[in-house]
Amino acid sequence: MKRLCSLLLSLVLLSLCLTGCVSQQRQLEESQSYLAAHRELLEDLAAQCQEEGRLPADLPGELEDAALYYDYATGMVQIQVGAWGLAPSSTHWGVYFSPEDSPLPYDGAQVSLTPQGQGFAWEREGNTGYTQRLEQGWYFFTASF
Repeated sequence: MKRLCSLLLSLVLLSLCLTGCVSQQRQLEESQSYLAAHRELLEDLAAQCQEEGRLPADLPGELEDAALYYDYATGMVQIQVGAWGLAPSSTHWGVYFSPEDSPLPYDGAQVSLTPQGQGFAWEREGNTGYTQRLEQGWYFFTASF
């Protein structure tokens, strides 16, 4: 009986892990859909950040609870679309606006980007990330910790 309970518990935990895992392709598709569905709002946000040099104090209702990041050095406006896992083992993904239309690392981290696939990857101290251009000024990102 103990062995059966242990096996069932292991199967439940494994299925939860597999269900929660989201492939990078799925993250990319989800991020592209988010950008398409909220384009006007996101472009207004990016323009406002560029004008003010910071995230606006009053965010529209759709972005009120969003995980946003503004990098003062580059002007990058980052919008998290999704996340999975718990620290210290989590993955975050979304889109960002790059005013210079150049790839940038997650949260403006000071890491080098190296070409990988259709985009660029970075790695530092076991943390990894990837970014890929979606269209002029807009990029997809994923970061795992």
